[in-house]
Amino acid sequence: MKRTLLYSSEADINIESNPYSFKLTPGYQTEVMFPMMLEQLRLLRRVAADKLTRTEMNRLDELEKKTEVLLAGGYVGNPKRVRNF
Repeated sequence: MKRTLLYSSEADINIESNPYSFKLTPGYQTEVMFPMMLEQLRLLRRVAADKLTRTEMNRLDELEKKTEVLLAGGYVGNPKRVRNF
């Protein structure tokens, strides 16, 4: 079945219909992993502030904003269909 077009189509549908492709899953990702990653990002920026270029600082700012959106329960990326649960 994996080598058929049906498998590919079904996989695409599952990815598009899964809201967690663009959103954090409840549990350890929301409570532990992403808050820790956000703090690491902030510490990295503080430690390396004088060594980062403007482009690198902008990328870190963008990552921080996306992480904060995820932690607030929002979506990142471009989900084709956003469903409210």
